[in-house]
Amino acid sequence: MAGDRKGTPKPSSSREDEPPDFGIAVVTGEELVWLRQLGAEAGAFLHTYVPDATEVTLENLDLAFQAWQVSPAPQHTQEEVIQLLGGYLGNKCIDELNMQWVRVSDILGEDYAVRGKTADVIFFPFSAVMKRIGDRECEFLRPIFQIIKHALADPRVRRLDREEPE
Repeated sequence: MAGDRKGTPKPSSSREDEPPDFGIAVVTGEELVWLRQLGAEAGAFLHTYVPDATEVTLENLDLAFQAWQVSPAPQHTQEEVIQLLGGYLGNKCIDELNMQWVRVSDILGEDYAVRGKTADVIFFPFSAVMKRIGDRECEFLRPIFQIIKHALADPRVRRLDREEPE
């Protein structure tokens, strides 16, 4: 698969390199509305675990994630955290880095990702958060965002011919 589901953004493969059972489809309609609203509760998550935080930022969400991990009685499930933080990160990439939600399918199943509209970079935000939960890592949101930003600007990354509609 072009991007790995462990949260590291990678250029997606070219069409001729893709196996026949690999697909990328732009998310539209109600599915897009659902994805765009994910992360909307990131502020509530932040204030639950970092009550003194004044702004929802990637850095502050990293602090909240760390506090959630060590909380003796967390108020959010793993699935909620994956959706909140993965949705927030994915939508931040869309809003600030000219990306779009896509559904990636291969022989292992389907997963949501964000893909550059003009640069062939793909990233799996929900899988990135899930991996960090399993590995008990923290302070990853801002670094991942910066890696994606640099990958999109890398002249070695294949450019897409045109922007696909959302």
